[in-house]
Amino acid sequence: MIYRNRGDGSFSLDHASYDTEGLICSLALGDIDADNDLDIVVLSYNQLVIYRNRGDGRFLEGENYGIDNIMISVALGDIDEDGDLDIAVVTYNYLIIYIGVMGSFQRKVIT
Repeated sequence: MIYRNRGDGSFSLDHASYDTEGLICSLALGDIDADNDLDIVVLSYNQLVIYRNRGDGRFLEGENYGIDNIMISVALGDIDEDGDLDIAVVTYNYLIIYIGVMGSFQRKVIT
């Protein structure tokens, strides 16, 4: 669920559905495609889903990055210092880094 700020100190429920499989473990907000709006990165039991903001407050269908391990947490940051946000995912057994390259991501596993 997304609650939108009305600008008067109150919120309204956005009834749009953003489907994820399984229990959501963690989420992060950041401008992952460098278009000046916040995107949503959702981590569920065994997948990472990216919802890109369309620029009007609605989101495109999620991009699913399946992961073969139980995930714990997600964080965003410019890990490789190139000006693009990257994604770090902690699992029970290792760390996965998704390096952002012009809006897409390259996976690197660190054990």
